[in-house]
Amino acid sequence: MAGESDAYGPSARRSPISVPMSSSADELSSPDVTAQAEGPSPPSNDPVAGGPVVAFEDVSLRYGGGGDVLRDLTFTLEAGSFHFLTGASGAGKTTLLKLILMALRPTQGRIALFGRDTQRMTRAMLPPLRRRIGMVFHDRRLLDHLNAFDNVALPLRLAGGRVADYQGDVIELLGWVGLSDKMLAYPPELSGGEQQRLAIARAVVARPELLIADEPTGDVDHEMAVRILRLFVELNRLGTTVLIATHDLELVGRSGRPALHIDDGDLQLREAA
Repeated sequence: MAGESDAYGPSARRSPISVPMSSSADELSSPDVTAQAEGPSPPSNDPVAGGPVVAFEDVSLRYGGGGDVLRDLTFTLEAGSFHFLTGASGAGKTTLLKLILMALRPTQGRIALFGRDTQRMTRAMLPPLRRRIGMVFHDRRLLDHLNAFDNVALPLRLAGGRVADYQGDVIELLGWVGLSDKMLAYPPELSGGEQQRLAIARAVVARPELLIADEPTGDVDHEMAVRILRLFVELNRLGTTVLIATHDLELVGRSGRPALHIDDGDLQLREAA
């Protein structure tokens, strides 16, 4: 259970999400969200109030003796920003997300999370940072021995919440992602799209400070993709910093949000149209 806590448990219970019941793509663009992707302030080992949530400084990564998968990346994700992460298959999107999650160490350069230099941290210091992050994994990583309700409720339970306090939030969120009738079903009994929606609900239920999603709409239809993105927009409106890796360029274009684009190991900021 300790491993589950490291991956999903939030550091503190935050207020539940209240999502407007509209899934119109035209409502995804919001002028009150300002994106920042300029060069970072120098990472420190002390938390900096109001500083970038994520800061990369000249970060490169290579596997084995091969060439650089990512090369000299310098960017920041400011608190409350919303970015997409785009690029061709194999460009390094998942690798970049793993670097943010501290699942990989860069070959060179420095990465700061919530104002802390991750390379100066011991393994024991990483879980508290990870508990501030909600992650939608491409392979979902659901727990097959827990039903849909318990999978979504897991971050709240690990944070010490009582079922009576969070039951309504979990039920409402399962309804939002179209799984009201699957609440007691186990992951192996769900389709790929249903499992994806379940993973999304688990990632957002505790309102993480940083939400990272790897192709969260890849296994759902367009209507549900827009609905899920509306959920992310609402979470962002409540203060969560959002980074979504996706191939759905149409959804990116209609969202009005900027994109970090990876091409041949380099990163470019593409401002919202």
